[in-house]
Amino acid sequence: MKTTALAILLVAGATILMVPSRSDAQLVKGDTMYVDPNPIGNLNNVIMGDTTQTGQRADSNRVYVLTGGTSDTSVYYFDNTIPMYGNITIVGKPDPVTGMLPVIAPIYNVDGNIPITFMPEYGTDATVTFRNLFFDCQTPDSVEQLTLIGYLAADSCTLRVDHCIFSNLFGTNMNVLATGGNWDNMIVTNSEFRDVQSPNLHGAGTAWYVGGHPSDSIVFVNNTLFCTERAIVGCPGYCANLILNHNTIFCTADPALVVPQAYHAVITNNIWYSDFSAGVDSAYMNNGDYNVSNRIPAIILLGPLSTLLSPPYSLTEAEREDTVMNNAYYWNGSLYKLWSAISDTAKQDPGLLMHPVWMDSITTNMFTDKTKWPLLYMANNDSVDPDFNTTLVTSTVDSMMNWINMIWVSKTSGSYTYGQYNLNPVTIFSEIPSNWASKQNYPVPENLSYSNEALTAAGTDGFAIGDLNWFPAQWKLFEAGKVNAIQTPAKQVPTEFTLSQNYPNPFNPSTDIKFTLNRAGVMSLKIYDVLGQLVDVVAQGYKPAGQYTYNVSMDKYASGVYFYTLREGSNVLTRKMLLLK
Repeated sequence: MKTTALAILLVAGATILMVPSRSDAQLVKGDTMYVDPNPIGNLNNVIMGDTTQTGQRADSNRVYVLTGGTSDTSVYYFDNTIPMYGNITIVGKPDPVTGMLPVIAPIYNVDGNIPITFMPEYGTDATVTFRNLFFDCQTPDSVEQLTLIGYLAADSCTLRVDHCIFSNLFGTNMNVLATGGNWDNMIVTNSEFRDVQSPNLHGAGTAWYVGGHPSDSIVFVNNTLFCTERAIVGCPGYCANLILNHNTIFCTADPALVVPQAYHAVITNNIWYSDFSAGVDSAYMNNGDYNVSNRIPAIILLGPLSTLLSPPYSLTEAEREDTVMNNAYYWNGSLYKLWSAISDTAKQDPGLLMHPVWMDSITTNMFTDKTKWPLLYMANNDSVDPDFNTTLVTSTVDSMMNWINMIWVSKTSGSYTYGQYNLNPVTIFSEIPSNWASKQNYPVPENLSYSNEALTAAGTDGFAIGDLNWFPAQWKLFEAGKVNAIQTPAKQVPTEFTLSQNYPNPFNPSTDIKFTLNRAGVMSLKIYDVLGQLVDVVAQGYKPAGQYTYNVSMDKYASGVYFYTLREGSNVLTRKMLLLK
């Protein structure tokens, strides 16, 4: 917090740090309000001025449109938290020439303070939507930062985020997005989380955090996390459906993924590059922070259901369904040398430094013990260097190594970050390279495309591993629904959850399987043999309600009876089919 003297100084003279509020009307067309950033007005005043005394929008269908630009006069500042009690949609209109997104950033209020949170949602069953926005979480003087952007405080809420950038969160115990109600949903696509860090080890969360509250569906598809403290933290809360597909997680200090009690998770087609690089010591291992004590750090780290075995959940290990497929993981060679050097240093405590692995022995045993965990499945997860830009890798890893030395060797903490590019709403316009628009679709300096051709078609869907936004041609096909050409959603939403008998049946070697989903959710269509062993994963992931048809080829399998099972949440249907060659 700022001192009184600084607050007086800000009010008196530093106009760039103290943005005047705006009371004049905004342009309204139908349900849409076009918010004018020039002259600059506080975004919270505009939105709260369009709010009733009960906290609802004056127009329940209101959409706020912000305009992007290449000048600091187009920044949308806010000096107070914007509490919501109903649906809200904020959409950015990129600059037509440069593609620059509108920037939203905190500013000091008359008390010399900044808001801690941008927008908490207190309305049950409400939906918050952010699209095409750049959230810079620092004040223009780069001194103070937000703690939280989007927070679902009520039950059964949904947060939808698409094509957004979240930059420059720095502090202890802060998160970009978080759920705090029961059975909330979070769907994040095509977004980047960059330079979200803590001065201390084990000090922060990042993209998604859920505490002790159960969540419904958490979906992350085609996102990049660049130089963050952590990525996804879902412990100890219960998440009914978790899907992580086509994400690039580039350089994290702490565990990238903390969901040890994942019950219905699909983790596919992601890149995990130099993650959990700060490692842990023996003391941290024994804390049991990962649901099981005395564990070495790992990217994929599961444990027994523990508290979820009891009411109100009463889950079972036998029905647990987690899939980990077609992921690429890699640690830079310089980090291995550093880990060894730190562990061999005489002045270090015993047990330092436990560096990370892809999957520890406890998790591996869970995937291989088909008696206790018959529905856990993993395949095609390889240690492969994607070959990112050499300059970007070298500078970032060197910076991270300096931070790791500071934590483990110097035993100090402070304001040092291992991010390469720190932006704020004033300097962002001058720090972006002039050729960024021709290289990528985001107003950020980093580019995480890669040159290893072995990964550019290695996904479960035939696309590149990692965030497809760095491969625009593939991303367009993915967004067009051509992930599976035989998937055909119905024009009208079905009223029932159904699974049809395959046709033809008997068949040789292919057959069609049709089903309907009466609600959006994380589903799976899998084939088993008569012994209950998994034969094939036909489809898996988050899908909208609709009718679907999949053509299944079983030319690699022997004649006999097989079973195919459709799952979506608590809905399960199984049918029998006969392969005759």
